Amino acid sequence: MYLKNYSIVGGLGYYKLMFIASVFIINCCVVCVRCNGQDPKIYVQTILDIHKKYNMLVMTAFGNDSGFVESLDKVTLSILCTPLVTETAIL
Repeated sequence: MYLKNYSIVGGLGYYKLMFIASVFIINCCVVCVRCNGQDPKIYVQTILDIHKKYNMLVMTAFGNDSGFVESLDKVTLSILCTPLVTETAIL
């Protein structure tokens, strides 16, 4: 689907939004469960693992497309700035 929509102007917008939404929803839950009141090092390592995992996906499936790289950075920052995630992981 990526290759079919790559050449269409604005054709990847929907896929970027779906990528952001799915990464955000899944990984907010992962961070909350894995880091529930534990050591802050686990919290940081979990965030880095998430970014590394999805960075590999962006590199392989989306050809390291700059729009998807930017979307990954935005969603990682959003996870870090979500009060529920931050409070649950740190407390």
